[in-house]
Amino acid sequence: MEPEDVPSKEEDTPLNEINSDNLGYYIISGQHHFEKGEYDAAIKFYSEAIGIDSNEALLYGWRGEAYDKKGQYDAAFEDFSEAIRLDPDDAFYFAARGNVLCKKGQSDAAIRDFNEAVRLDPNYAWAYKKRGEVYLWMKQYDAAINDLNEAIRLDPNNALAYAERGQVYLAEDKYEAVIKEFSEAIRLDPNNAVFYGIRGKVYSELGQKNLAIQDLEKALGLDSDIEWVKEELEEINHE
Repeated sequence: MEPEDVPSKEEDTPLNEINSDNLGYYIISGQHHFEKGEYDAAIKFYSEAIGIDSNEALLYGWRGEAYDKKGQYDAAFEDFSEAIRLDPDDAFYFAARGNVLCKKGQSDAAIRDFNEAVRLDPNYAWAYKKRGEVYLWMKQYDAAINDLNEAIRLDPNNALAYAERGQVYLAEDKYEAVIKEFSEAIRLDPNNAVFYGIRGKVYSELGQKNLAIQDLEKALGLDSDIEWVKEELEEINHE
């Protein structure tokens, strides 16, 4: 599945508690451009805000998110690190930096940041889910399942958590469990083409051709550009 961005940090510091001097204008402008996907402009305004108040962790966190969205992971890492230095008790910054480290392929360092995130906030479902995902990459399947179980307990409506748990079972060739997990993921997110594609592929492995075709066709109906789904469907139809 595609890399996932950390859910954005909501503003928890009122603007009137941050030093002023046009700061509010730059923050609001930065948020406006971020929400529109105009990340270069957002970075510009957040940088202006940091020029006014370089001791506010939230500003580095927001700019780090914009760098992350642009795929500028080194810059995002630096901003989240500075946010951590300024506010070491905020779990979000550790989770955000851990997510960047995932994208940089630094699994061990990512685990350390997610460990700190859940230590600071034991109810941080997203951090458990991401740590479970990293454990999956590392083939530490029991640890992955434990984290994903906790993520689902804390956030039972998160379709991606069920899908990730399904991916662990897929790595272990537990096909019936994969079907169960992706069926729940689809119930929660019925327009996710990848979920149907993976379940269809597993149905094919189980010899359930009709169900496989049904899921693969549904996946392509939602997203006609998924090449591996096209190839799987063609292979089944030529059997």
